[in-house]
Amino acid sequence: MTPDRFTVKMQEALATSQGIVARYGHPELKPSHVFLALLDQEGGIARPLFEKLGTNLPALKAAVESYLARQPKVSGASGQPHPSSDLRETFVNAEKEQSKLKDDYLSVEHFLLGLLKTRTDIESVLKSGHYSTLPTPQTTVDRTGLPGRTTLTITNQTQYSLNISSSGPTAGRYTISAGDTQDIEVSPGSYRIVGRVSAPNVLPFYGAQAYTSGTKYSYRFYIK
Repeated sequence: MTPDRFTVKMQEALATSQGIVARYGHPELKPSHVFLALLDQEGGIARPLFEKLGTNLPALKAAVESYLARQPKVSGASGQPHPSSDLRETFVNAEKEQSKLKDDYLSVEHFLLGLLKTRTDIESVLKSGHYSTLPTPQTTVDRTGLPGRTTLTITNQTQYSLNISSSGPTAGRYTISAGDTQDIEVSPGSYRIVGRVSAPNVLPFYGAQAYTSGTKYSYRFYIK
């Protein structure tokens, strides 16, 4: 954990979470405290993201608060709480997501993705909401394509419509029906890609890729 390499919103959430630890009288700073801080954050991405997933935010927040209220308390604690082992692991996984996206700073987006990939104290609360994610898609590369052209072959292995948006030399938005495959021609270069499905409680896929000329890339999206 290196807070000076976090975005402003992530730093704000960490500061707020320390106050939540003190309010509940807990001995450690855990993922549940940070998650509650994100749900309370004004102008952040967590609340809009969960709203897009069809989440009942008041119910989710109440579930987190109920969980925290049931945890052991300590009296007379002072100073800054130490991060728990599962929070440290969450940030390790968040840093991996940051690295995949080639971002300079660790954001709330990275933290949420790391949270879903870590066994944490709040895992039972998230599982009760049936949250899942579009993981990094299975990818194969074929370098026998035509010079000057890059082809993306995207297969939707979910039961829902898949929406792909890309930003880069050839920006675009594409919708692929459940079970279908679509070929997309793009110019070589670096891209950021977001994949979403029209299903409740499935977090998007975020990725970055540098495409080279004369290459075919095949992606298979599924729900984990």
